[in-house]
Amino acid sequence: MSENPRHTYEYQVFRERMRVRLPNVCHVCGEAIDLGLSGNDPRGWTLDHLKPWATHPELFYDPANCKSAHRQCNLYRGASGSTPQQKPKRKRTCPDCGGELKINVSRHWGPCPS
Repeated sequence: MSENPRHTYEYQVFRERMRVRLPNVCHVCGEAIDLGLSGNDPRGWTLDHLKPWATHPELFYDPANCKSAHRQCNLYRGASGSTPQQKPKRKRTCPDCGGELKINVSRHWGPCPS
């Protein structure tokens, strides 16, 4: 495969079939994937090849080689194809009150609730 096969119509059709077929749970972190988010969103759905297509082009269209993943989790794995060990989730806390924050938020919106 000389050009990037992800840009072909055939792959777009394959990816959409897999999106419908696969569970909406990220195989890397185990969390649910919101299908309403864009594939460009860090928490959006992407098709992850367990054995990277760069090193295993023969498995590119093999459904057994594909899993659902968040975009950020898929990028974290990269072409190495290795799944990181599950780490305990670190809770982010507000520097003002110590309350738990949602992902990618450094402070509460508006005044601190405490």
